[in-house]
Amino acid sequence: MNPHYSAFIELGKTLVRERGIQWDMPVDKTGSARDGVGWNLTVIAGDVPPPNYYLRDLGADTKALAIVNAERAEGNLTPLALQALSPAWQDLIKAAVAEQLLFKRNKASYVLQCIARPLRVIATCVDKEPWQLTVDDLRLAVRIGKAIQSSGKLGDLVAGIVRVVFDAQHICDAGQLYSSLAVPRMKMKSAIKAKHIWSQDELRADLEARKREERLPERRAFWELTRIVMTEKPRTFMDELRFAAIRTMIVTGLRIGEAALLPIDWKRERTHLDSRGLPAGESGGISTSLMLRHFAEKQQDDESDSAVLHENTQPVPDMFRTLLTETLDHVARITEPLRATLKLQCETGRLLPWYANDDLVSITELYTRLMGNPFWTAISREAFVDRYREGFDPRVLIDLHQRQSMEHRTGAIQLDMALYQFAHRL
Repeated sequence: MNPHYSAFIELGKTLVRERGIQWDMPVDKTGSARDGVGWNLTVIAGDVPPPNYYLRDLGADTKALAIVNAERAEGNLTPLALQALSPAWQDLIKAAVAEQLLFKRNKASYVLQCIARPLRVIATCVDKEPWQLTVDDLRLAVRIGKAIQSSGKLGDLVAGIVRVVFDAQHICDAGQLYSSLAVPRMKMKSAIKAKHIWSQDELRADLEARKREERLPERRAFWELTRIVMTEKPRTFMDELRFAAIRTMIVTGLRIGEAALLPIDWKRERTHLDSRGLPAGESGGISTSLMLRHFAEKQQDDESDSAVLHENTQPVPDMFRTLLTETLDHVARITEPLRATLKLQCETGRLLPWYANDDLVSITELYTRLMGNPFWTAISREAFVDRYREGFDPRVLIDLHQRQSMEHRTGAIQLDMALYQFAHRL
């Protein structure tokens, strides 16, 4: 064991301890967590499930072990049994997962598939501790990794983990090993970098790429889309949100992901003064301008990744100020119940956060919660549908629910057949 390995393990323990997580993970003889859970990486990273990703297998990789045993059988050697990895390998895997998840802020799916599994493959292929690895050991692991997947992706990940973990943390006593592997790597997209660190040649090349005609819609198609979202009336709630997102992108130039992640407190105003310290509007300029707060995409640098949101602001042309303000204020108003529900679900971790575990809830109330259908009686629908389509005001849904509840209590109206079918299938 060398001091670099020990320091890396201590880093992992520190990161895990700060999150209140138990470092030791009791495993059975095959390396599986005894509690069947291990570490819930999704919860540790602060993500919202589903899906959930778990680190709960610290044993040999079964597919890699099968190939190793097949080669051992050809040499008349005793096959190896499926068993837990050594404590040193278990600690290395946990430390690498903690560093990638909590320090570098990578996504849980990436950490599990591209960090934990390649390390398990290497540990399965060699009978050595991490600091004892040599180039030949790693070449063997790369070869077996490529044999597991016909695409060669796993072997490529094994080669990559040498650079990302072993060389970066100086784990091996033999020194830096990645350059000595001499194995061909799969061609991947270059890392996305913030534009302020691009060279002039990179910026020029990027501008040329944006001018490729096949990447842009035809002029006629663009103006038809503009006409639709500016003049047509949406017929559904989702259409209203799509129209608002497209209008926002047209007047601001945001990407679709940036428009979808706009925060509720997006509005920022900047005050402009002249040389005398007076409002610039008194001197023929503009006294205030509207700024749009958003989370910019494709802003990663070497120390961050896609899980990190980069806050940014951009000016809004004054001619679009009213249009953008009305659009986003309307979206905030009609989505307020959805955001409140999502907040409760994230805070409680429950699908139906309004009720306790032992509450008895009316089937008529659960039907709307689970199915999303506001009509649970045979009430006349046309008037409410028309009212709702006028502006998708959530108060229309509240009025509808109160009206149905009142008429149902008095026996003036029957339940809807869809509700009967729903209850019958429970």
